[in-house]
Amino acid sequence: MKLGLGTAQFGLDYGIFNRRGQCSSAEAAAILRLAAEGGIDVLDTAGAYGTSERVLGQTMSPDHRFRMVSKTPVLSHADVDPRHAVEAALMTTLERLGRDSIYGLLVHHADDLLSAAGAGLWQAMQAIKRRRLVCKIGVSVYDAAQLDQVLDRFDVELVQLPVNLFDQRLVYGGYLARLKARGIEVHARSVFLQGLLLMDPASVPESLAPVKQPLACLHDELRTAGVPAPGKQREWLHFRLFPCRGPTDTTRLQPARVLKYTNRIEQDF
Repeated sequence: MKLGLGTAQFGLDYGIFNRRGQCSSAEAAAILRLAAEGGIDVLDTAGAYGTSERVLGQTMSPDHRFRMVSKTPVLSHADVDPRHAVEAALMTTLERLGRDSIYGLLVHHADDLLSAAGAGLWQAMQAIKRRRLVCKIGVSVYDAAQLDQVLDRFDVELVQLPVNLFDQRLVYGGYLARLKARGIEVHARSVFLQGLLLMDPASVPESLAPVKQPLACLHDELRTAGVPAPGKQREWLHFRLFPCRGPTDTTRLQPARVLKYTNRIEQDF
């Protein structure tokens, strides 16, 4: 498992746990320096993330070694030609990032790929790859139903999906093993649920009140296991992010009422 860095907060006031708003350019540059020093080499962005792409282009050093992953715009409007829209959006992304190519391009909204225009959209993605503007093409999904349909219809090379200690449906459903068997690269997102998993349960907003008790249970269990305080994010990532680690079944922490709220958080982007 390797770590990547999401950059939505570089361009937006993003995250439940966010008390400081959008990162300044100086903060973004400092974060990127620390990421590079720590061995992180994948950055995830999108045109939908406000000014994130432009901030990255302005703050990354010219000789950086980050592998960049971006995403398509919404393409579900009837008057949008996906072939032209995807190429135009990618050209804008490359201009903002100051790059000739990027590592990955994902269909941001899987339903675009599953629509009547999906075949044309995928052909446009393949054409972009043939021009070596991207290395890998794929899709961002939210649930097993979307993933099943995508895998049945398209030869994706990269999939971004939600995985965290409260939502391991795609782990227990065998999807990570299935993707690995097909040689598809997986990028896990929402690993901290926009910072929710790091919050003091007492500080969780009332709109997410049903999550408080399971979150308190999780914090107690982590302390019992000797995992450092929530500020030690790397240790939290490695503690039973996948079910092979530790003796406790994490399904105990994800009742239906909690998953309803994690869905809402995960689908923000």
